[in-house]
Amino acid sequence: MKTKRCGYCGTPIDNECNPLSLDECNKLTEKQLNEAEQDHGNCCVNEQQEDNYITVTKDMASDAGDPSLEGMQWKW
Repeated sequence: MKTKRCGYCGTPIDNECNPLSLDECNKLTEKQLNEAEQDHGNCCVNEQQEDNYITVTKDMASDAGDPSLEGMQWKW
């Protein structure tokens, strides 16, 4: 499966343009995310950017030195 991201907010999405679950996001490599095809995600309706949220992955929490952050969502 080719990796896709919403072209408006960058959220990883599936082939039907729905946001991926945290488990699915954790399986993606940095290379897959950087080379992802951009598409209109269902996370951003009417071609307008919605509020941006990032879900902290296991790797991100590990890099931050705080495993309890995994799964948290941050608005930016």
